[in-house]
Amino acid sequence: MLTMANIKSKVRVMAKRNPNSDYDPSRKVVFHLIPALREALDARDARANHSLVAQRDLARYYVLLAREMAHLKIEKEDLQTIAKALRGRTLDANDADLLWGAVADYNSNLARRLRELTPGQAMSLVDAAERFQLGRASGLGPAKSAEAALEQAPES
Repeated sequence: MLTMANIKSKVRVMAKRNPNSDYDPSRKVVFHLIPALREALDARDARANHSLVAQRDLARYYVLLAREMAHLKIEKEDLQTIAKALRGRTLDANDADLLWGAVADYNSNLARRLRELTPGQAMSLVDAAERFQLGRASGLGPAKSAEAALEQAPES
């Protein structure tokens, strides 16, 4: 039976495993699993806590995005064009390889380059464009926002 005492015990165990971590139990993300995601998590370890598996997999995903971005030769201006083309759109994992089509109306040369990207590279650019927009929304200017979005996240 799941109780608050069990949850607190698990939190203490997680903190003891890595006492130097910046684990903060007050900063949590909660979402409902759609069936496809539940199946994907079960396929990785049906006996494990889905939260821990999702946390591990999300960390892997962010490292993968950073590694893919490191191999791209993208200029700030290109990122600004991509962000403009994606404004108001959401590209998920199944749509990321269509990034070039969203950009075609804005810059045909850039669209041609984007068409050659792997799905992982395209997803890293979608992520960077979304972070660029968030930077702009938080008051950073276009250049600073692009710099922040193109920075490599630390690999862990």
